[in-house]
Amino acid sequence: MSNLALFILAVVLAMALDALIVFGRRRVKWRPISRPRIRLNLRLRLQTPETWLFSIALLAFLVTRLIGLERFPIYFFTDEAIGTVQAAELIDNGLRGPDGELFPTYFKNDQSYSISTSVYAQIVPYLLFGKSVFATRATSVLIALTGAIASALLLKNIFHLRFWWAVVLIWSITPAWFLHSRTAFEHVLWVSFFAWFLYFYLQYRTGRPRRIFLALLAGALSFYSYNGGQLGVGLMAVLLLLIDARHHWRIVRQRPRLMAAAFIWAIVLALPYVRFQAQHSSEITAHLRLLYSYWVEDIPPSQKAANFASEYLNGLRPDYWYAPDNAYDLIRHRLKGYGHILWFTLPFAVIGLLSCLKNVRQPPARAVLLTLLIAPLGGALVAVSIQRDLLFVLPAALLTAIGLDALLTRLTPRLSPRWLAGGVCAVLTLINVWLMADAVINGPTWFDDYGLYGMQYGSKEVFQTARDYLDESPQTIVTLFPQTWFNGPGALLQFFIRPDQAMQFQNFDDFFPKKQNLTAYDLFVFDQIQYDQIVADPQFSRVEVVRTISLPDGRTGFYFVRLTYSPYVEELLAAKRAARNQPETERVTINGEASRVMHTPFDTGDAAALFDGQRDTLACTYALNPAVITITFASARSLSELTLLPDLHNAEVNVRLLGDDGQLLADKTRVYRNLPSTPSVDVPFPALTAPVRALSLRLTDLNADDMGRVCLREINWR
Repeated sequence: MSNLALFILAVVLAMALDALIVFGRRRVKWRPISRPRIRLNLRLRLQTPETWLFSIALLAFLVTRLIGLERFPIYFFTDEAIGTVQAAELIDNGLRGPDGELFPTYFKNDQSYSISTSVYAQIVPYLLFGKSVFATRATSVLIALTGAIASALLLKNIFHLRFWWAVVLIWSITPAWFLHSRTAFEHVLWVSFFAWFLYFYLQYRTGRPRRIFLALLAGALSFYSYNGGQLGVGLMAVLLLLIDARHHWRIVRQRPRLMAAAFIWAIVLALPYVRFQAQHSSEITAHLRLLYSYWVEDIPPSQKAANFASEYLNGLRPDYWYAPDNAYDLIRHRLKGYGHILWFTLPFAVIGLLSCLKNVRQPPARAVLLTLLIAPLGGALVAVSIQRDLLFVLPAALLTAIGLDALLTRLTPRLSPRWLAGGVCAVLTLINVWLMADAVINGPTWFDDYGLYGMQYGSKEVFQTARDYLDESPQTIVTLFPQTWFNGPGALLQFFIRPDQAMQFQNFDDFFPKKQNLTAYDLFVFDQIQYDQIVADPQFSRVEVVRTISLPDGRTGFYFVRLTYSPYVEELLAAKRAARNQPETERVTINGEASRVMHTPFDTGDAAALFDGQRDTLACTYALNPAVITITFASARSLSELTLLPDLHNAEVNVRLLGDDGQLLADKTRVYRNLPSTPSVDVPFPALTAPVRALSLRLTDLNADDMGRVCLREINWR
């Protein structure tokens, strides 16, 4: 760690030790508080020292997030970069979206409209610091800190707990929250604003009706932060509206103007969502399809209900949350050796849960339990995952703090409260520091998979190195092949590289089957696997390594190289193309019959993917355009219309139908232009009466040359 980081760490430890000494020497005054309607455990409140403890907890939370913020997590994900990128574009466009819409509700993250609040949250940091990894993540850290403050105020002012400040440290030592609050993922905003919604609503519910306006605002911010959390936030609002109906009606009768204003305020907050749905009514379905949700699959409703119940219960399983190294989540969303929540906090959470169940008739306890129950809904729509179910850490932290408070309250007659509070603060702070040090120092080498489905390490390192080359040599053209490195590299390009700098992406498999016009200014970036293929390829006579980037474990991860072709490159490429043009034959079961499918070689998918009824599976040719597919049926059949699902924007489709004895029954060619993102094209044969034994399909991508890549999702007929 840097000297600054060590200094801040020393300050935190010194403050924790100082608090312990102060509590040991100072006579702490406790004063009884009036009995509230909601009794959970406490009748005493700590006076001045609790402010110190709260301050130490907040400082520990903040410092353990900011130290090494750019180094851990070791990836900088496209979902983090996109918020700042969209904020910059919004400012450049005069606060209008790409369609000219003023203050757009949602912004696109790759293919779907899935971010909103996180973009607006990045506007001020971008104006102050530009596109900075630290500033982007620090914004998320500060918002996460406010969520911890909200949870502490909730336990102090609503539950009236003595050790209310401890919830900040409990949140801070929760591994799932520790990891994700150090990122700029929108899920952090969703959970943090939900904490404020819970606090302000319970203030409204326990005698401060004007807080309903802040509750609605915080709820809306949470709702707009993460579209996967919309079901949970909306259901929570409905449940609170129904369960607390008597209270709402009483306030309506007592303060009709206030509640009328609150109703209008709720409508105003909902208008951006109504506007968005009016313009993009199919976006929810499209997003679920993008996530491969079972809700858009062609399966019976009973199976969908069963899947929903199974995934919902998975999101409540204690072993998912508390067992170290669960197998559900990608390694980049886990801390090795830790559960999503520290296992030794489980007994306190159980005590807190029993306490809330005992007091379930009281609004605060009921609200925490409802939050616990709605937390897994985001994951239940697709599959359990820590990001979709991250809201769970909020009720878990509250229940743990309630349970800890109950235990410590019972110990106060036996142990000196002068030491007890300071000791708890010191222990939790030390755990916090340990977690941070372990993650920042050891975290980079916890896992050895740094690729696309692992840690996705290298985006910051590769793009910053490329930017340095482009600054030194503006004529340089840097080409990356990131399809197997990072998700959504376009946002990373916009984040790190200026518009006037020449950097481009290419598909590795599409780029090298044909000769390129290489110059001395061309600089290519490969990962280890790609580099090994280039070195072994005889079409290149020279592979000059200009610079390498090491992985955290010391292995070489990326190569910056310049390439020189062999004098025989034309002959070598022609031989490769001839070999690739040899058709392949597969046996595929179609409608219960084994049929023969002869096709242009695929580098993605197989022939079975074209007949499985799934839009999300596809087959793609390897640098061959058009794709030719011939289906010979086991027995002749009638055919009146052919339906294709190509993954193309402009396509030419040629279909030839052959009879039992090989005679040509039909030959039809159609051109389709400006197809949507998930197109379906029909080729009718209304006059065909003879049975069809074989079908030959020729699919051409009109936007590509003969070395293009042609992708097809489904082939159907009736």
